[in-house]
Amino acid sequence: MKSIPELLAPAGGMRQLKAAVENGADAVYLGGNLFNARIHADNFNRELMAEAVAYAHLRNVKVYVTMNILVKTSELEEAANYARELYELGVDALIVQDLGLARLLRRRLPEMRLHLSTQGTVYNLSGVRMAKRLGFQRAVLAREVTLEEIKDITREQMLEIEVFVHGALCICYSGQCQMSRILGGRSGNRGLCAQPCRLGFTSVKSRIDQEKEEGSHLLSPKDLCAIDYLDQLAEAGVDSLKIEGRMKSAEYIAVVTGIYRKYLDEYRENGCYQVSEEDRQKLEQVFNRGGFTTGYLEGNPGDSLMWPELPKHQGVFVGRVLGSAGRSLIDIQLERDLAMGDGIEIRNPHMPGNVLSYLKDLGDGKVRVGDIRGPVKPGDKVYKITDKKLMEDARESFEDASSHRMQQYKKIPVNAVFRAEIDRYPQLELREGALSVQVTGKVKVEKALKRSIGEEDIKKQLSKTGDMPFKLGELKCHLEEGLALSASAINELRREAFQLLMTEKVRGRCLNPQQQELFSEQDVVCPEKPEEACSVIFLAGQLQAEAGGLQVELYFHTLDQLRLETIQQAEEQLRQVGLVPAGWRVYVPLYEYAAERQRQGTEGDLSIRLANIRQGYELEVTPYLPCVTKGAWDDYVRANFESLVLLCQDSGIAMGNLGWISEFQQAGVPVYGDYGLNIFNEEAAAWCREMGLADFIPSHETYKSWEGSNAERWTDTFAGDIPLMVSEHLFSQEPFIDRKNQAFAFAEDALGSKSMLLRKEGLSITEELQRGCGKKLRIYYK
Repeated sequence: MKSIPELLAPAGGMRQLKAAVENGADAVYLGGNLFNARIHADNFNRELMAEAVAYAHLRNVKVYVTMNILVKTSELEEAANYARELYELGVDALIVQDLGLARLLRRRLPEMRLHLSTQGTVYNLSGVRMAKRLGFQRAVLAREVTLEEIKDITREQMLEIEVFVHGALCICYSGQCQMSRILGGRSGNRGLCAQPCRLGFTSVKSRIDQEKEEGSHLLSPKDLCAIDYLDQLAEAGVDSLKIEGRMKSAEYIAVVTGIYRKYLDEYRENGCYQVSEEDRQKLEQVFNRGGFTTGYLEGNPGDSLMWPELPKHQGVFVGRVLGSAGRSLIDIQLERDLAMGDGIEIRNPHMPGNVLSYLKDLGDGKVRVGDIRGPVKPGDKVYKITDKKLMEDARESFEDASSHRMQQYKKIPVNAVFRAEIDRYPQLELREGALSVQVTGKVKVEKALKRSIGEEDIKKQLSKTGDMPFKLGELKCHLEEGLALSASAINELRREAFQLLMTEKVRGRCLNPQQQELFSEQDVVCPEKPEEACSVIFLAGQLQAEAGGLQVELYFHTLDQLRLETIQQAEEQLRQVGLVPAGWRVYVPLYEYAAERQRQGTEGDLSIRLANIRQGYELEVTPYLPCVTKGAWDDYVRANFESLVLLCQDSGIAMGNLGWISEFQQAGVPVYGDYGLNIFNEEAAAWCREMGLADFIPSHETYKSWEGSNAERWTDTFAGDIPLMVSEHLFSQEPFIDRKNQAFAFAEDALGSKSMLLRKEGLSITEELQRGCGKKLRIYYK
């Protein structure tokens, strides 16, 4: 028998949780009303959370609660109290993104298990090591990891490893997307993503040529389906297989969870499995975007990852329109079956469709369907969006208590020991896992006058568990010969024992006095003086520099713009709003920096340019690693580590990911924390100091013009070409336009392994400074 990973299913509400549990999930993940990245799901208030934990735990299903957003300093105390509440309810683990929140919980609630969210952007062994050092028990890997990279990580057995196997893909590395926040003020890292990446875009070229462009959802990938990789992921040592979908319906959860459960069990029993065509069709029918992709498991899939035609559920192709047959009636040539109650959609610019309330068989695979409002033409493709029978079967699996499918997973075997002696009170002991309960009857056992009871009589009564989530497992009876005991007395023992077992299984936790003292004594980290948190503030319409002055950072995506004129222009823009920089730091790409340093003395050499700039400016130069180094960048660092250490010994190196920090620090290189670490609060800043970082730039989420009057006082200011997203998919670098005529373009990194999305017009330096400024100003340049 093979060992298999945990099957982890989403639950956006109570119906979804029941669907997941009753269809075989080993664990569920869900969000409360606070601090979760799917704030628009139904979610769970305290009462529902307690009900959810009880329902799951009775059936031996674990519950993980998402607290996977960035948390402000002013919210940390509330977040800690909420985490304590979840701990006391019996929640098995918290899924956390914010490094500051993780630091706080490790100090105040060390018994609570923490899982590092995929928002933490971990994809290599170095990042997993750092996650362990931070106190996490599990890391949820980025969706972009390959099967070989997963094996490299699991081989070390540093932490439990969780990977996504089904559901929506983000085109950007999770945790690194600024598109929704900067374009519409709805931050994905704060649980409010508006998914602008799923909207339509038009290439600038087609707009200029006045061409009609089809398939304009340029940033929309297909959904992931790794049903054929369960064996390889299990053999790789993955601990948990995660289904995405906290915004999906209960029926979706039931179908997907049930199918993955089926083939995990088949693999466990037989060492192999074969997915049926029927089950593949069910997965497509319940939700797909242009079919499925296996994502990056076998490497970068290129354009096959994307589905630009439609960003929503595609449905399953069933036929083509033959023509109109009168008012709201159309004839269809079918290639797959349709039934009354199915939902269809006609694929044309108007997208007409409906749930079928009229269907007439015309013979030869032709049908006439009714109540389809909207224009159609012969040849239009017809897609089945919902399958009535599939939805009914899915609901039956978690709503109908008499359903065989529902009984299949919810019944937990419980072993029993029954003892009875004449003239003594009978006893029943139940054992389930590590739990054991014992009850004693209220009526003494009598000597049988006629028929005495035996083990089969006891078994018959103890097996009547009804709608309880238990079934009788192994039974041991210790019975004196010739005794009599009524069925009602045995039933009473059964009811009392199982009720006691249920109580024990759902019992929450209470902090003991020592734990309570620890929780209360560990305060949230705050700056000793408010003014220390911000060295430049906005007062009465004037920018006023305090002690220390404004530190200006220029961040170059390439070295092309690193010229004297660039710095002179930035200085002039600062002077226009009354600011005199106290210091300049320039961040340059590590790969280009290293390559330029090797070309000493050539025309255009970096050293010559820097010498020219330094004639008028005191300038610190720091090379940086991209905030995502997976793949080519990791290979580059490994292959050149010793030379990079020598190169950066004095300048230091900036990095925006948990990976590689320890390695460079241990080699004696000063490390600067970059924006990708998402340092968002004072606890996270304290972590930077504990780690010995030379300095750090906070998350782009602290961008002041978004936070407005509620900005944290230590907020810094960003301007210029702020990266909106970084993607493993390599996009064309042709510019494109959204529905508001904002222009964008992708740029490849120096190794050609990632795409970075930028706006054609960056954030104006002058406008951003007029809104106010923090202790630092960072300006990004293409």
